[in-house]
Amino acid sequence: MSEQPPVPGPSTSTADEPANDLARRTVLTGALVTGAGLLAPNVAAADPQPPEQNHLDVPRSMLRVKPDRLSLTIDDTVAPPVLGDAMPLLISTTSPGTTTVKVSSTTGGTTVGSHRDTGQAQSVDVRVTADAPATVWVVPRKIGRHSVPGDWIVVSDGRASVRVAAWIEPVGGRWVPAGPNETPLDLGIVAIHAALVRGRNGPEVMMYSPPRERDENGELKRRPNADGVTKEIWVWDVDDMTGLEARTLDLTTLTTEDTYPNTGNIFCSGASHLPDGRVLIAGGHVHAAEGHDSNGRHLHIYDPKASSRWARVGTQMGYVRWYPTVTPLPDGRMLIVGGSYEGLWNDEYFNAIHNNYAIYHPDDNKVIYHTPLVAAKMIKNAPLATYPGVFVLPGKDGGTVIAVIETNRAWLHKYQTGEPLEQVGGVRAMTTKGSRSYPWYGSTVLLPLHPGRTTMGILAVGGAVETSTLYTNTTSKEAQTQPATATADLLQLDLSKPLDGATGTWKRLDALRARFLCDATLLADGTVLVTGGASNGWANYNSNPVNEAVLFDPENNKFRSAATAFTPRRYHSVALLLPDGTLLKAGSTGGFGGPPRGQDEGSSNDNAWFLSRTDAERYLPPYLWRGPRPSIELVLPVTGPDADTTLYYDQPFTLLVTGASLDASAKVALIRLGAATHGNNMEQRYVYLDVPNRSQVGDTWYIDALPPDNQAAAPPGDYMLVVVDSSGVPSEARLVRLANEPS
Repeated sequence: MSEQPPVPGPSTSTADEPANDLARRTVLTGALVTGAGLLAPNVAAADPQPPEQNHLDVPRSMLRVKPDRLSLTIDDTVAPPVLGDAMPLLISTTSPGTTTVKVSSTTGGTTVGSHRDTGQAQSVDVRVTADAPATVWVVPRKIGRHSVPGDWIVVSDGRASVRVAAWIEPVGGRWVPAGPNETPLDLGIVAIHAALVRGRNGPEVMMYSPPRERDENGELKRRPNADGVTKEIWVWDVDDMTGLEARTLDLTTLTTEDTYPNTGNIFCSGASHLPDGRVLIAGGHVHAAEGHDSNGRHLHIYDPKASSRWARVGTQMGYVRWYPTVTPLPDGRMLIVGGSYEGLWNDEYFNAIHNNYAIYHPDDNKVIYHTPLVAAKMIKNAPLATYPGVFVLPGKDGGTVIAVIETNRAWLHKYQTGEPLEQVGGVRAMTTKGSRSYPWYGSTVLLPLHPGRTTMGILAVGGAVETSTLYTNTTSKEAQTQPATATADLLQLDLSKPLDGATGTWKRLDALRARFLCDATLLADGTVLVTGGASNGWANYNSNPVNEAVLFDPENNKFRSAATAFTPRRYHSVALLLPDGTLLKAGSTGGFGGPPRGQDEGSSNDNAWFLSRTDAERYLPPYLWRGPRPSIELVLPVTGPDADTTLYYDQPFTLLVTGASLDASAKVALIRLGAATHGNNMEQRYVYLDVPNRSQVGDTWYIDALPPDNQAAAPPGDYMLVVVDSSGVPSEARLVRLANEPS
């Protein structure tokens, strides 16, 4: 075992921790031990690898090896791969005389040698005495399966053996097919919209997209591909305003099923989770022939636990909204921002984007309208874009600040329940050109929030450098070949300062690759993964896919290369963090599948850019190879079945956590369930919790955590609860609900 820092034991109490609380913990520890796996439902089946520590000492042996675990790296995002630093094993003995010790690699994942850079082999013999320890250097050679050590180093003196776990981390992570045992997975749908929900039998991903053209028998219609010879393809029926296709992915069984929605065509709507776990969907598809009277006015609710999961809200919105953003507010209400009332194929689209917003009250299904979102004089020469990034932030004295980011600028607002948004200060413009908003979209993400910190950041990455003709001639070659931006921008905020201009500056960053149509997703360790996209064009008309992912570290504001995906994921793709700490990437098209604008049906370019993807893949972050994962065994107080565990604002709770790498530096965090489309994950957030107390009893840690008192830090709803050890390795998540304590 690694040495642990001194912590209060079970018989020690502090001023903040009554003795009876510790007595309760001691009793629970006994239950945890005697009850075997009863309190550890997330513990995986035994792995054929030997345990982390397997010392086979006999009385005559005094063999000692430090450390008991090695952390090695290989950077295979470059060619040839770069091996990380060799790590030393210090071998000693208290046996008299000289002892010959054999040090061996068991899997070939490493080599060993007496020198740091030379003489590496599968095994090496060294001689040690009580006064002269030996050092053996271990070099990583290949990457194995995730979640288990890449090698076991066996140290033997002929009488006893010590096994040392060698974890070998691919610094860029890995991409794998999303099916069982990393087999291909066909979702049966282009996942244009996707949200992680708490389903009937566990976590699910709900997905929806426009209906496909079908014949009178309900069979898919197919059109010849561009050359008229190769595989025929189906296309969407964009004239069907009453249909929708929707499916769920069960994350336990990795199987899918239809959910048979009774909605209109809510393609390109906005969606976010309500406080009770249902999903609110606002707006939807606008058809030019129908003018403003389309289902873009409607609100729908998806209930993952209801027999009929889809329902239309009786109250309509007062405005048609196509491509709006929906954001949960700290009081449980929902903010609906922007959207257009014209079709994208109509060049008036860019002059028909709402400068207003609505607030939906889930308790009584009422919608309250407000205008303007931004002072009209500030957008006179540059109209708003759709799908803006909208972020709820904890302000001074328990207040709420809302940041709105679109194109290449930002505005700040104050929010108070029952009052309209109050815009404070002027426009905060980025230092770089280009748009982060639809239809040239990049992706924006709120970086992790820390307790007690008033400083926070919002990252904007990707987007395109608009041409002068884009607004008026989207079919031009110039518009369809314009380059994406290779920069990122960081909005730096200190909400202890006045909002009238004293805070809110943009810092330019190097994003490594030019891309738009991408996703920026918070991972379980608080880093950000940027995936997918293309290098040229806009929305439907894009080219040169970008398969390389990049990782962003909020601690140093640096990007670094990550693994390259197998599949181009461009327009209409999504990315979601899953409870097991992996990322699901799915969807992608080139457009609707009809002829390019201005060309007749059946032209030589018909469907040339329609490349639909119904499959899915997963990204395995580097932390899955970094070391043993902590495991959340129990959350106290128990408020119901695991699926319904509820935490309350500013009320402490206790986690029972096990893990060989846990120490007094472990962190606890809440991660909001995601709801993503068009590069916009409308509510993802990562919130570190205050940890006022922790103690260790045997192999179990008791960690007291405190949810924020300001609900703007974490609006009510469903979250993934994780523990992250000091090496940055997160546990698998427990799904919990954050709510106000019942009165």
